[in-house]
Amino acid sequence: MSVRSEAKKLKSKASHMIIDISVDKIKRLTQVESIGSISKETQFFLGISTIHGPLRIFRGKGFYRFFWTLLFITSVIFLIYQIITLFQLYTSHPTVSQLSFIIPSEGLNNPTVTICNYNPIRHSYIKELNKTNNFPKRLLDYMTMSFLQLPNLFSMSNKLDIKESHNLLINYTKYVNPNFSIHSFYYDAGFQCNDILKICAFGGREFDCCEEAKPILTDLGKCYLLNLGKSNHTWLNKQRQSGINNGLLVIADYHTDEQIGYSEETAEESVFSNQFENGFRYYIHEEKNIPYISTEGISISPKKRVYSAISVEKRILLNDESWGNCSHKWPIGYDDITMPYTSSSCYALCRAKYFINKCGCTPIIYNIIGEYKNCLPYEIYSCFLPNGTDTNSTLNVALLDLPTCHECKVDCDSWQYNIYNSYGDDFSIGALTYLKQKVPTWTNYYILKNIVAINIFYREIGYTEFSQKQSTTFVEVLSNIGGNMGLFLGMSVLSVVEVIIFFCKILWLTISKKRRNYIKTKKDMEEEKARQLEETLENFKRHNEDLKRLSMKKRLNKLTSRIASSFRKRSNNYAQRLNRYVSNIYPVPHHNMGNENKIFNKYHGSSFENSGIEASVRKSSHLIEDIIHQNLFGAGRTQVCTPENKDDEILRIDIDLNKFKDGQLLKITDRSLNRSHSLHVQKNKSFNAQKRGSVEIPISFSNEHSFMQSNESNDDYLTTFNECLKNHEIQQPLILGIDELVKHKQV
Repeated sequence: MSVRSEAKKLKSKASHMIIDISVDKIKRLTQVESIGSISKETQFFLGISTIHGPLRIFRGKGFYRFFWTLLFITSVIFLIYQIITLFQLYTSHPTVSQLSFIIPSEGLNNPTVTICNYNPIRHSYIKELNKTNNFPKRLLDYMTMSFLQLPNLFSMSNKLDIKESHNLLINYTKYVNPNFSIHSFYYDAGFQCNDILKICAFGGREFDCCEEAKPILTDLGKCYLLNLGKSNHTWLNKQRQSGINNGLLVIADYHTDEQIGYSEETAEESVFSNQFENGFRYYIHEEKNIPYISTEGISISPKKRVYSAISVEKRILLNDESWGNCSHKWPIGYDDITMPYTSSSCYALCRAKYFINKCGCTPIIYNIIGEYKNCLPYEIYSCFLPNGTDTNSTLNVALLDLPTCHECKVDCDSWQYNIYNSYGDDFSIGALTYLKQKVPTWTNYYILKNIVAINIFYREIGYTEFSQKQSTTFVEVLSNIGGNMGLFLGMSVLSVVEVIIFFCKILWLTISKKRRNYIKTKKDMEEEKARQLEETLENFKRHNEDLKRLSMKKRLNKLTSRIASSFRKRSNNYAQRLNRYVSNIYPVPHHNMGNENKIFNKYHGSSFENSGIEASVRKSSHLIEDIIHQNLFGAGRTQVCTPENKDDEILRIDIDLNKFKDGQLLKITDRSLNRSHSLHVQKNKSFNAQKRGSVEIPISFSNEHSFMQSNESNDDYLTTFNECLKNHEIQQPLILGIDELVKHKQV
């Protein structure tokens, strides 16, 4: 047989993978059962999921599994509790108020001021109207009851024959003045603007009061509204500096001589219409609000001076859609209303609708749009008390029957004027002189009996803004939920998606027959592969037993003797193709270490015959571990054991150290790389490895299953194995794994 053919055989054998398989592993493999479809999906989910806890529960045993299960369940309970709490808080629509103090650089808009005279009907007008005696005093008293609220109306009904007064009005409109109405009566009987608003000034600069004022009908009769914020004179729109001298001043004339009941004969009947006092009543309010319903009035009597300091608040509230309870539009049933929405206007129209439905008309004070029929006092009285005479019980029933108007919600955007009043009595001599100069017809007596001074100004040029905000948003709820998920379970949105997909697979597996058949087929295929693998391993075991019967030692010795001369020349080429290379393995006496070249020349030609050296190629048995663990535990992170290196094919050299003498040196040399490794045998059964070159060789002892790895170095050094063998006689051969030598050859 030629050297080339022997080399080819050696190449073929060296390229084989030889696996050492223990009998216990084969027995375990035969006992492995494939996991079910649901279990397989579960194990796969646990292997890829990022949720903390389930993987530790799966891999844990005994107490640790119980501990992690308890901890996981506790975390899930706390997480669910937190999520429920967060959603309950969100669905309760919580709000907070934000307080801000704003100082506008351009100043504050002037509020709307409504000024009313407590004497709504001029005595001279009634005197002129009653020249023909067709307008008696009882009819006048009946007319003054038109603007009364229900309590006052029912209180006066005991005293007056309201039905007879009503008949007088019917006869008057039928025979004397067919165009007579309550509105026309109060507009004509009330004072004109020039009669009561005498002097107006803003910031010390006078202006025409009646140019800015317009009449309005209220529960006090004819009043005048000053809306300086909408004046055509821009200097009247805003107050830019605080203080009395920078605000509004109004000098008004009460006209005591025009008061109804000025004489003693009519004083008693007119007490309710005059509200118990003389002088004026004024309101400071927003333009869109009804003054006598929405704000508190301020009263002042003649020869008095009042100072009204205004503190402003702006309120910005949330509507129904934004968790608030305000509204900026008319509720259902008020679609035909074109005026701006305010809670006071809605309240007035709500009461008006109630009276329209119950009585067919509405009191004048609620008819703010002027489209409904106005009720006369007797019509309201007869509507609530058609046949009875118990006005007290009727009043109680009427007040209880009035609607609460829940649909009229507060304004979303409103201005609130808080008034701080102070009063002064009498006028100084200087003030009397100034007033007489402005109106020459006035005397000191007339001024003290009729004139009032009204000062309205801002305390400070700034306002407080109360804004209602949502205390939480849906994004904040999601953020809080995400934080709790990460705190308790280490979850994220992707983890939730993984859980959803897992349960969808399980659900689909339970309801889909096709899916179940697919999983069953896949399971059968896995079982068939396991069976075939078991048969292969059994065959391999038998084949390995047959190989052990052959004398690998004799075959290697014969082969070595034939190719010893040519092996060194061709080994480099073969090693590059085979990725495995060992040049020479021979024993060397320890005392000749100094003459290394002579020792090499002496023993390099030695064969392996009678040397106790046996070489073979082996492969790590991690493959069997992989198969067993995949069948038991599934793939992915749930795999309990994963080999660190799947490509650990090495050249196995078995050396029986009992063949060597004590103190003899075993040397392994790679001639092509000029590298060698030495192993020194001593009587105390410890071994010293001496290395030349920079090749790393892991050395293992088969009886101890331990490894020693030497580091690369360019200097000679000696590494000792301590207590590597425990017996005096070495019963098993020394195994040297020459894998690093092969790796360096590949580079």
